[in-house]
Amino acid sequence: LLSTVRLADTGFGHMTAASEQCLTEILGSKSLRRLDLSWSCFNSTLYSHLGELVPRSELSFLNIANSASATSEVRGITPVAYFIERLTRDAPLTHLDISLNRIDFRCA
Repeated sequence: LLSTVRLADTGFGHMTAASEQCLTEILGSKSLRRLDLSWSCFNSTLYSHLGELVPRSELSFLNIANSASATSEVRGITPVAYFIERLTRDAPLTHLDISLNRIDFRCA
C-alpha cells in the first residue's frame, strides 16, 4: 500500500482547479500517512481546500514548507493562514512543517 507521496518542488499548485482535484484524490487514500508538498505554489484557495481535507485524512506527516504563493488576494496575509485556520479542527497530524511561508503576527 502506498503510504508516502513526495511532490516537493514539482510546480504543484499552479493550476488551482486541477490541483484541488488532485489533493482530493491524494488525501482520500486511507493508506497515505506522509505527504510532502514543499516548494509548491499554493494560493489561499488551495490552502483552504487542503485545510478542509487534512482533518478527514489519515496523514501523520505533512510538509508544506515554502509553498505559499508570492501574493495573497486579501490584505497581504500569507496564503498559509487559510490552512492554519482550518486546523482548529482535530487533525491526525503528528508532524507539520509550515516553515518559510511568510507567517507573521497576523496568522500566528
